[in-house]
Amino acid sequence: MVVEAETDDTELIAVIMAAEDSKARVRDAIALCNYGFGKCNKYQEDAVKPIKPVKIARGVKGNVEAAQKEPFTYIDTTGADLKGMERKVSIKKKLRAPIKKGDKIGEAKYYLNDTEVGKKDIIASESVEEISYTSTVADTMEEWLL
Repeated sequence: MVVEAETDDTELIAVIMAAEDSKARVRDAIALCNYGFGKCNKYQEDAVKPIKPVKIARGVKGNVEAAQKEPFTYIDTTGADLKGMERKVSIKKKLRAPIKKGDKIGEAKYYLNDTEVGKKDIIASESVEEISYTSTVADTMEEWLL
């Protein structure tokens, strides 16, 4: 017997084999699903928190806009309190242009009780070209004329 049950955005599948009769299979499936719903907790970010612009070297701009690729979701099966979930963002050291939109430039790591439970990529939200002689001259001329 295969049973699928869903509550509060949590979906469980129970598989029961070799039970004595159909009543025993149903009883075991209900017990297994109740146990699973009692043990499983879901942590899900509603929205991705913003990331400050990241400093880069040798670019036509001094910073690149950054964002977390997608919200983080975690399923805990130990019964832990997920209110203590902590997010730490780390950006690669010494980023240099050129940087293309979508390039990975860091990670957001998620910790529960000082144990890493997952991570998501931090990506560039825009492209930044490498500085060139022409762009440097144009910037210098613009500074002088203003």
